[in-house]
Amino acid sequence: MANIATKSLLVIASAAILATGMYIRVLNKKKQKKNNNNNNNHNNNASIVSSQVQQNEEQISEVGVTQTSQQVINKTSQQLINQTQINNDEDSSSIYSVDFINRVNKELKAFQETQMPLSFEVLMTITEAGFKLVAQQYSLNQQKNRDERRRILNNPQQYTLSILEFNNELETLINQKQLDICSKLRISSEIYENSFILQFQTQAALERFIVFQLSLRQKLIASIPSKKELSEQQLAQVANIQLKKLDDINFFKNYLKTLQGDDLQFGSVIITVLLSDIVYQQLGFEEEDILKAVLAYPILKNQLSLIQQKVQALMENCLQ
Repeated sequence: MANIATKSLLVIASAAILATGMYIRVLNKKKQKKNNNNNNNHNNNASIVSSQVQQNEEQISEVGVTQTSQQVINKTSQQLINQTQINNDEDSSSIYSVDFINRVNKELKAFQETQMPLSFEVLMTITEAGFKLVAQQYSLNQQKNRDERRRILNNPQQYTLSILEFNNELETLINQKQLDICSKLRISSEIYENSFILQFQTQAALERFIVFQLSLRQKLIASIPSKKELSEQQLAQVANIQLKKLDDINFFKNYLKTLQGDDLQFGSVIITVLLSDIVYQQLGFEEEDILKAVLAYPILKNQLSLIQQKVQALMENCLQ
């Protein structure tokens, strides 16, 4: 149910990214990289982990001193912290806190001794922190992409390409932020990527991660300040516009037929972004305005579910 609810919110808000397709592509890249470098990585892991554990122990000592000296200051300035950015070392809930570094240290040793991957919780904490770090840049890039793609809305090939390029840029940015965090935690990119591959080999684990990613991407949209307040009636109008447009199969086929290869998995992305731009053209509401209203008026859940079903059916129809 959580999966369905989250996807529905993203569809009616017309999120620019669908986590499933992006994550599978990233995971495939990591698997390919692992296959290419497997022998070298196996020989180097022990020395890499040993060095990382020692460096983490030194970092723990430094963080402990910083935390003690900053506690009073933090309590008085908490409201001034930008919530879209990762907190500094002195925040006990930070990924750079003593507790988290200790956990990473322990799991790195386990990786060295038994090849046990980093835990789901550690990987998710790093993933979430990476998303938080891109929030501000995402907002800027999103507005730029909106302006660009809306100018070429009547050119299906260029429009689709603009969306795919935006997704690729965001994917690269998020991955880089996560690797930067790993570097600060003394986790090598090889151990991080191999842990992802080992943790998400089962369908159940992959679905759990997809739900988690969907919630993070919803938060990315929500991080853009909403400029308009929608009433329940206006939200219903948005849903009706999208439902009506989804019946125009030929319209969407003109865009989806430009997708090839791995890009076919982004069919839902193209559809939902198109719906977003159509709503903007007719009503002037942006994704973040709609998402805020969706969260405020859950009574429209039937319409949300129907939109989701129609998007899925439309994508399957157009890509046959």
